[in-house]
Amino acid sequence: MTIPDNDKMNRSIPPERIISRGGSEYKGTSAVFLLSLLLLVLLLFSGTFSLSAAAQSTEIPAEDVQSEEELIIMPPVAQEEYTVTVTECITDGSDVMVSVAGESVTGGDDGLYHLIARYPWENVEQGREVCCEKAGEETVFIFPLNLDSEESRLQCSFTVMVRMDNMLFPVSRSVCITNPEGAADSTRPRLESGKKGLLPEASILRSGDLSRLGIQQCLYNVPLSNFLTGGGFRYRYNGRDYEFSSETLRQYDLVVPYLHRQGIQITFVILNNLIDDYSVLHPMSRGGWGRYYAFNTSEEEGEQKLEALVSFLAERYSGKGRGTVDNWIIGNEINARTDWHYIALYDVESHAAEYERAFRIFYNIIKSANANANVYISIDQQWTHTNSAGSFSSRSFLDAFNEAVKKRGNIDWRVAMHPYNFPMTEVRVWAPSQRILHDFDTPNISMQNIDVLTDYLTQEHFLSPSGEVRTVLCSEVGYTSTGGEMLQAAAVVYAYEQAMSNRFIDGLILSREVDDYSEMAMGLHYGLITPELEGKLAHGFYRRLATNQEAACIGAAESIMGAGKLADMLTVR
Repeated sequence: MTIPDNDKMNRSIPPERIISRGGSEYKGTSAVFLLSLLLLVLLLFSGTFSLSAAAQSTEIPAEDVQSEEELIIMPPVAQEEYTVTVTECITDGSDVMVSVAGESVTGGDDGLYHLIARYPWENVEQGREVCCEKAGEETVFIFPLNLDSEESRLQCSFTVMVRMDNMLFPVSRSVCITNPEGAADSTRPRLESGKKGLLPEASILRSGDLSRLGIQQCLYNVPLSNFLTGGGFRYRYNGRDYEFSSETLRQYDLVVPYLHRQGIQITFVILNNLIDDYSVLHPMSRGGWGRYYAFNTSEEEGEQKLEALVSFLAERYSGKGRGTVDNWIIGNEINARTDWHYIALYDVESHAAEYERAFRIFYNIIKSANANANVYISIDQQWTHTNSAGSFSSRSFLDAFNEAVKKRGNIDWRVAMHPYNFPMTEVRVWAPSQRILHDFDTPNISMQNIDVLTDYLTQEHFLSPSGEVRTVLCSEVGYTSTGGEMLQAAAVVYAYEQAMSNRFIDGLILSREVDDYSEMAMGLHYGLITPELEGKLAHGFYRRLATNQEAACIGAAESIMGAGKLADMLTVR
């Protein structure tokens, strides 16, 4: 595909550098140049152009600029052939600054570096030029972010190219903005009250049980079809109007403020379930069967609809009178491809790279709505072993995802893990097992060896952009009472104390407040309360944790476990 010449689309190039379609005549005048220079100086001193204060555009002489009717974008080359390294791609909310460096300067036929932007759904031979600068050992591009407009570049990837024979050849890898929080219009303090969490039962939400339990975190699933089925609420995003279900919105408008007023931190899990509108499903997910599906990053209509919906939710619940969602999990058990994130990609690198595209889209939107929000990937407990044909181990997926992120610019992603015991019907999480080992090659991860995951993330190549260890949210874990309520109660105490002993764990979310009939059919009675709304022993134990009765509760759990002091069983990190 071709890109138009500068006078049609390069909004960031000043008028004095616009080239006519008929040739290379220079259109600027000295008066226009002086006026533009004076305006730039005033902006710098006023502090309204902060990225430009760090690096200013280079004025390109007219004789160095060439133009033709259209230029052809060539596909990427081998990584080792790139001569330019992108050292930074950041925003201050108004503008974007892309800094590049190269030991050998290759400016092509016109001596310029051309910066090409692509939206997520565009392929490697599509895009548009947003800026050009004279090629040098260190070059800086500065151009408008255009947030909240049809030309928003928040989700774009950027590639440096050079021109040869009317074609643009890539000389750098493609990178994305790495600090979308720089564009945030809200920076709400996080509600950090503790690690004791629970998936609440909607039917008894106002019963006061969460308060009795002393719950500090709650998780809520957000199936996208709930908002995309029906209408009644209009939302404008990037110049387009969308309509979402007002009935579904009313439910979340009750839940989020209610929990927030109680001092409970809220986590949303974004799920892509099957609906009549297939546009939000990835094209390679359609026709397959899974409980949830990969997000559409490949088609403009579906990708933009997903952006609009997540933007709507992130903006609405970012501390503007309706409570705040502090944590966002994108998808569910992504490594379990055939069950929980279906897409017809059969190698882990391709699967992770496609998920990275979707994750980064949501990450950019969420962080640009609330800079302090945490955004998590989701993996299951099958660390080096998987029971599902066609799925991937969580370790292999984590490795591949990390590499995919680093290729396009490191960001502050975090990990949501489901550290169920193995097998899931086994309650004695403290018991020795050949499937639960304290080394990086363990087949499974449970709350007994959750340190394996947090230790794995301390490796240098996994560190966040600020050099910090990425934190872990144990976002789904439960213990069945089918073997007796005493064992379930002891397991809950053990899991909580293990989470409290690891500084890299953000929270422990027990998977059920009330038993779920579909899980009970599989022998999994995870709830703290029976379907008849009778509290189990685990309910009383969990209520006493994080109170002045915690020591007595630990003593009772130790008696049930019969394995010595609980403190000696924990792995402190």
